[in-house]
Amino acid sequence: MVSAVIRVFIAEDHTLVRKGLVRLIGDAADMNVVGECEDGTTVLNFANDYIWDVLVLDIGLPDINGIQILAELAALGAKGRTLVVSGYPEEQYAVRALRAGAAGYLTKNMAPEQMLMAIRRIFSGGRYITPDIAERVLDQIDGKSEPENILSKREYDVFIAIAKGTSTQAIAKRFKISVSSVHTYRRRIRGKLGLQTDTDFVRLAIKLGAID
Repeated sequence: MVSAVIRVFIAEDHTLVRKGLVRLIGDAADMNVVGECEDGTTVLNFANDYIWDVLVLDIGLPDINGIQILAELAALGAKGRTLVVSGYPEEQYAVRALRAGAAGYLTKNMAPEQMLMAIRRIFSGGRYITPDIAERVLDQIDGKSEPENILSKREYDVFIAIAKGTSTQAIAKRFKISVSSVHTYRRRIRGKLGLQTDTDFVRLAIKLGAID
């Protein structure tokens, strides 16, 4: 039988933010904060104990990033569901978080009622992202939006060049643009595709069959 009270565990390294979440969630009649921590190692140590129904997870923990924690939780077969909370723009990281197993994604400037709404929806089996980008994010999760359709032709060409390990200077020379323009393209690509490192560029390009 499912408990009427939602058990919530909070992983957030900023003390003021964490204490604010503890207070907000603890004041909700249908929720109970069963634990809190400031690092990913603690999250993983508790993962198999199933002490939470919903894990509120900061994507930028100091020891293990949120995406890696999601992957580890999936590998462990952890039963609780995860709501990622981040200081990064939703468009930049929401897709990566949802693909890695998160059931929802919120930025830290969300309204308090959004947090409670998200926890309730996730607990009931749904997913939660804000409406303004829901269609775009879900299209990407479902594979309906491929990089070549999301990126401009030049952005796509730069994406492939980066994935192939081409240096910034070589990319600038090849496309007859400045080095600063290459950096600008890199930032745009990361934001549009939810990539963080050059390794992410490589993995996505291999998955798409764009490089060997």
